[in-house]
Amino acid sequence: MTEKDKKERGLGEVYLKDVRLSFPRLFEKTSSVDGGKKKYRANFLIDPVEKLGAKVIKAIEKAKKAVEKEKWDKTPKYKDDRCCFQAGENFTASETGEIYGGYEGMMVLKASGDGPLKLKYKGKGGNLTRDDDDPFYAGCRVDAIVRIYPITNKKQGGTGLFAGLEGVSFRRDDEAFGAPGLSDDAFEEVDDDDEYADDEDDDDDLLD
Repeated sequence: MTEKDKKERGLGEVYLKDVRLSFPRLFEKTSSVDGGKKKYRANFLIDPVEKLGAKVIKAIEKAKKAVEKEKWDKTPKYKDDRCCFQAGENFTASETGEIYGGYEGMMVLKASGDGPLKLKYKGKGGNLTRDDDDPFYAGCRVDAIVRIYPITNKKQGGTGLFAGLEGVSFRRDDEAFGAPGLSDDAFEEVDDDDEYADDEDDDDDLLD
C-alpha cells in the first residue's frame, strides 16, 4: 500500500483500489431517469473473495458508519435502493429482469457527481479530457475516489446514503463487459450460384 492510500481522508471519502468499472459516463453528464439531473456516473464492482476487494469493502463500510454516526448518531433505516453500496444481484436489466453480466457475487458501489472529475491514466500526467483517447471501458480495472454522503430531504426520496464521484484513474485492462458476439454460424452459407428468390415465406426468417 502506498503513502497515498494511507493518507488521512475526509469524512465519507473512500479510495477504491483496483475495482472494475461499469456503465462509465465520465466525459459527458447523463441522467439516470427521463428528466432527471444530469451528472457524471459510474458503477464500481468489488469482489468480496479477493483479498484486496475485501479490504475495499471494509473501507466502504467504515466510511458508511462514520457518515451515519455524524448525521444521525446511530444507524438509520433506509431501503436498499436508497444506498449507494449494494449486492450485485440487485442490479438487473429492466427489460428482462436478469442480473447484469459480471455483477453476480459482486458488491457494487454506484457513484455520480457534478464534477469536475479528476480523470487519470495509471495515476500519471495531467487530467484527461474528451479530446484525449478514452481509456475507460466497461470491465477495465480502475482506482477511484468517492465520497459517501447522507440524504434526508423527502423531496429527494427520503433517508439514504449516496456516493459522490470525485475521480477515476485507469489502472489495467480486464475482460470487457457487453453482449456476447455473434457465433461463427450466425449467417447462412451462400453458394456463388445462389439467386435471390422473392419468396414471401422467406421473410419469416428475418424475424426469428
